[in-house]
Amino acid sequence: MKCNTGIYKITNKINGKFYIGSTHRSFNKRWAEHIDDYKRGKRGCRLLYIAFNKHGIENFSFEILIATNLKEYILKLEQHYLDTLKPAYNFCKSVTRSILGQSLSPEWRENISKASIGKRSSKESKLKMSISQTGKKRSKESIEKGIKSHLGRRNTLETIQKMRASALKRSPPSKECIELARIKNTGTTWKMSKESIAKRQLSRWGKNDRSK
Repeated sequence: MKCNTGIYKITNKINGKFYIGSTHRSFNKRWAEHIDDYKRGKRGCRLLYIAFNKHGIENFSFEILIATNLKEYILKLEQHYLDTLKPAYNFCKSVTRSILGQSLSPEWRENISKASIGKRSSKESKLKMSISQTGKKRSKESIEKGIKSHLGRRNTLETIQKMRASALKRSPPSKECIELARIKNTGTTWKMSKESIAKRQLSRWGKNDRSK
């Protein structure tokens, strides 16, 4: 029986750097998804897509490392390759953090949940994530979805109190965070348009301050 799922590798033919991935669907579909996600500006494999943009997607090759129908072992095999080959374009070095979009069994979800308890992203990881998003713009479709998802929502008094308590516990931003914010916002104009100001004023009229 032909195997159409398993572990694959996407290699930059210019510098030799590569990405390791796994798929529970067909390899052809997964490669097509990468191309489509890149063209649509999705953030899934951010380091890989940044490289696509820099070197041109035509300068990347797709190859199958292992083809297997034993889907329960695919994630273990992927983790093995991440640990041994250390790919440059994999932002996440753990499969528990890079399986978004895959259909997982309840058992897998429970194991992933247990493995993630108490874990926090390191300062280095947060810094990489911030840098990778610098200069990116959200599509109109994405912005509209975000606006619609928040329409009519109001924070309860309990939520407001929790947010205030959390803010009071926060330590002041580090010099690194301040410098990163300065770099990201260099050249950005923060003046609101008259239309934006009018919309904000209209949205506030008639609202009761629940925090009182």
